[in-house]
Amino acid sequence: MKETEEYEIKITEEAEEIVNETFPKLWSGIKEDMKEYSRKELAEKMYLFGILTHMRLIDIGDQEIMKEIEKDPEIKKLMKEFKNTFNE
Repeated sequence: MKETEEYEIKITEEAEEIVNETFPKLWSGIKEDMKEYSRKELAEKMYLFGILTHMRLIDIGDQEIMKEIEKDPEIKKLMKEFKNTFNE
């Protein structure tokens, strides 16, 4: 089995474990509120939540990268040169 396949299996198992532990508690708190939505509306809301979560994680990663760039003068210099090349 490839390393990436093993990783996919591992993170899927971890995600399923989190869902199994947390969803019942979450569902009991929002079940009544969700009855007013159609299945399609619920699917759209869940999909939107997933996309928003993904975008937030990307933003957090970008912020961490920028912090590291600011700490390293050589990388900071390269980034300035890179930006200047595109601004010409």
